[in-house]
Amino acid sequence: MGKVETSFSEKSNSQYNPKEEVFRCVLTLHSLLENPPGDFPDNLREDAVKGFIGIFSFLRDEGKIARKLIECINIFLLKDGPNLGCQCLEIHNAVQQFVLRSWLTSHDRGLKDAVISYARLQLNLTRGAADGSPLVEQLLDVVGRELDQTNISSTSVPWSDTTKDDRLGTLTSSQCGLVELAALVFYRLRKLSWGGMERLWGKSVKRRGKWPPYNLFDLNNSPWER
Repeated sequence: MGKVETSFSEKSNSQYNPKEEVFRCVLTLHSLLENPPGDFPDNLREDAVKGFIGIFSFLRDEGKIARKLIECINIFLLKDGPNLGCQCLEIHNAVQQFVLRSWLTSHDRGLKDAVISYARLQLNLTRGAADGSPLVEQLLDVVGRELDQTNISSTSVPWSDTTKDDRLGTLTSSQCGLVELAALVFYRLRKLSWGGMERLWGKSVKRRGKWPPYNLFDLNNSPWER
């Protein structure tokens, strides 16, 4: 991780290692995170968080290195996320600029899928955090834009004229991931206080049935409400 961070910091000074060498370091990091020798000790966990923060303070370019780094974060959050506490949001504060920018502009489907997985992990890990609502607000904006850009149906039949099974049958795995994330974002919004929802939507929400996400999903029967 230190070698990767050093490579990116040196790149800003026009002195950096070749991309293939950096990519090999990232692959090694990915393997170590995916197959750790045991539980992460506190000092190693702290170093990993600082390492990701340092790397993404320099990362600007998309590509296979960026995609693999997002996958590294996903593995770290998946394996050790429950032990991180508020450090999950510290990581997000460092990666959010790159994630939100590349999400809407990248044509790399693998990178987008990794970013969607990252967003779902962060939503689940910050479920009870008092300062997690800004994350929900960010994701609401970017997911809405992504849904607008995404052609969910490959047919010329209007969405309202298709059956539920027909709609599900046209989804790719990437589109399924996006729709599942959207449902989770809207569900998290539902759990906010009414004041929080009014702040997000910029108007008073008088009746629950008129709240915008209810027009897209039946949140009364959400599979996440258990």
